[in-house]
Amino acid sequence: MGEKTITIISRHSPMGTSTVHEAFRASIGCSSENKNINLVLVEDSVFALLKPIKDRNPIDIPSLERYFLSLQEFGINLLIHKPSFKERINPDKDELLPYGKLISDKELTQLIRKSDSILLF
Repeated sequence: MGEKTITIISRHSPMGTSTVHEAFRASIGCSSENKNINLVLVEDSVFALLKPIKDRNPIDIPSLERYFLSLQEFGINLLIHKPSFKERINPDKDELLPYGKLISDKELTQLIRKSDSILLF
């Protein structure tokens, strides 16, 4: 039996909610099962790429920076929806955490189709 592919799609802003954190935690948890794991940031979840700024975190949700560092260690593919990124992030102005590969709408559709399981956050 071949390796299963799990794609985790996060779409909510990391500001004022823990939903993006839960997507990162789920991807790390799934990786312990020796699966091919993709974590895809779409829509407002691309704001997770911004370096933490105290003023953006009024309820003291922990920074995602430690999760970014863990993803590569656990063999998780971090994929960023390019249209969402281009609409919301200015890489020339915004200070960003290291991030993965930018993917198009077509690549996202193909990824979803070839995945054995999809988790939405």
